[in-house]
Amino acid sequence: MNRIDTKYIFHKNMLPVLLEEARKDYEILSFDGLHAFTYFSEYYDTAENEMYLRHHNGIQSRFKIRIREYVESNTRFLEIKNRNNKKKTVKTRIILPERRNHFSEEEMRFIAENSPYSASQLQKSVISNFRRITLANRDWKERITIDTIPEFIYNDEKVILGDLIICEVKKDPGQYMTPMEHLLRELRIKPFRISKYCLGTVLLKKNIKSNLYKEKLILLNKKLKYATTG
Repeated sequence: MNRIDTKYIFHKNMLPVLLEEARKDYEILSFDGLHAFTYFSEYYDTAENEMYLRHHNGIQSRFKIRIREYVESNTRFLEIKNRNNKKKTVKTRIILPERRNHFSEEEMRFIAENSPYSASQLQKSVISNFRRITLANRDWKERITIDTIPEFIYNDEKVILGDLIICEVKKDPGQYMTPMEHLLRELRIKPFRISKYCLGTVLLKKNIKSNLYKEKLILLNKKLKYATTG
């Protein structure tokens, strides 16, 4: 869980081309005959949106705290992701027995020991749902996640980015360009540096600072269709 992550976005029409070209180098994760899995993520932040603002302001050392549920297997974790100033992402997590509206003493200790925050500082923020396809390359220490139909919820509002694909290349630090990175370059798909949490926050939290994401939002509005409800 110590890795380099790079995100890419593209229209869903490109997905069949990408998967076909990737067949020679990658295998698809499957479980009980399924190849796509539903993920539920509930993010936490401070009342001042400190974790979001550190991302927005380009501060290299930053955290995300979330509950991640794997719907089909009915398993969930409390996860803390730390991206350091060397652009490495380290993820730590503990299993949660059930969904609930408070942190246990063990979970509060976990947050305090693995982040600069205390559980008392945190409140529920944006929810993210999506369907994920995962590819793996046995010759490289690399995993590719392909997230489809991303949906973001905050209070009574919901945004669905129905045509958006979020692809992420996850590899060990120090690796050269992988076959997937070469393929994405050949397809003229460029890195897109924004987290799902930040994207959902920008789209749903009114009047939040977002000027550094302005060009990215213009790209989304021009290239992709999304629906807002609430």
